[in-house]
Amino acid sequence: MARASKKDMAGSYSCSRHVSLVLHAYDILSMRIMFAHLHSPSENYEEVRPEEQAA
Repeated sequence: MARASKKDMAGSYSCSRHVSLVLHAYDILSMRIMFAHLHSPSENYEEVRPEEQAA
């Protein structure tokens, strides 16, 4: 029974670790989206330039 409880503790630890990793990745993704949103005018300008070069 001690082994089972120890295994459950290890399982819950890995689960919480996985959740924290997912939350960390979500934070990075949201930061990237906010950064892209703040700099969207320059991004749009970069997207338009190749079309002008092609034309």
